[in-house]
Amino acid sequence: MAEDGKIKGFFKNIGKKIDEATLESNIRSKFNSNNPSFGVFSGAKTFDCTSYGFHAEDHLADGYIIAFTNDEFDDKFLLEIDSNNKVYYIASIEEAKVSVEYNDTFYERDAKKIVLGEEAKKVDVIKVGDNYYLKK
Repeated sequence: MAEDGKIKGFFKNIGKKIDEATLESNIRSKFNSNNPSFGVFSGAKTFDCTSYGFHAEDHLADGYIIAFTNDEFDDKFLLEIDSNNKVYYIASIEEAKVSVEYNDTFYERDAKKIVLGEEAKKVDVIKVGDNYYLKK
C-alpha cells in the first residue's frame, strides 16, 4: 500500500510540473503573438556568430524595447529590428519585468530592457582567410 502512495505522489508531481510548463508556454505564446520580433547578433565569423531571436514590447519611440527572453547577451551584440530591417548598437541592458494577461489573469515575468544606441552602418567587406577587410 505504501508503494501505491509513492507512485500516486510521483505522478501527481509530474502532472503539476507539466501543468506549470504548459502555463509558461502559453504565457510566452500570448506575449509573442502581441509583440514584434527582434534579433541580437554577435561575432564576425560565419561559424562563430551567436544570435538570438525573441519578441519584445516596442518602445522604439523612446529608444528601448522590453525583451521577454532568458537568453544571455550583452551590449557588444547588435540589435536587429525585424519590422524595418534596421540594426542598432546596444547602449545598455537592464533588468525589467513584463506583464502578460492570459485567461483573465496577469502574470509578471523577468525581462530585459534593451536601450538602443546609434544605428549600425552596413559596410561591404572582403574576406581574406579568416579576416574581413573594408571594401573600397
